[in-house]
Amino acid sequence: MNAVPATLLVVDDDPLNRRLVLRMLADSGLDTEEAASGAAAVAMAMKKRYDFILLDISMPAIGGVTVARSIRQHYGPDSPRLIACTAHYNFGTNGDEESAAQFDTIMTKPFVKSELLRVLGLPA
Repeated sequence: MNAVPATLLVVDDDPLNRRLVLRMLADSGLDTEEAASGAAAVAMAMKKRYDFILLDISMPAIGGVTVARSIRQHYGPDSPRLIACTAHYNFGTNGDEESAAQFDTIMTKPFVKSELLRVLGLPA
């Protein structure tokens, strides 16, 4: 019997960033999808429960923190693992600890494939 692959939603307004993450995970066995905006991510996450959601923090209109709060409110303790993806190296330590608390993990851009796989609990 084959196990159902884990699901990952990659959310970033920059298509290059989404493409890079998806390329890093191409041979991971994950079932991956992508969203180009916070609004699209919220809509997708309300229809389907993902195992992991990788969220860019700084997106126009609805940023990653707002998306994370919406998902946490919807799923409660059964929320997917939410991973912040940010170029702000001090996110979570500069007066925005409450925002950072919405996430299970924070990854600083740029990151490498081995770091992403480690965060997702996958073999390198």
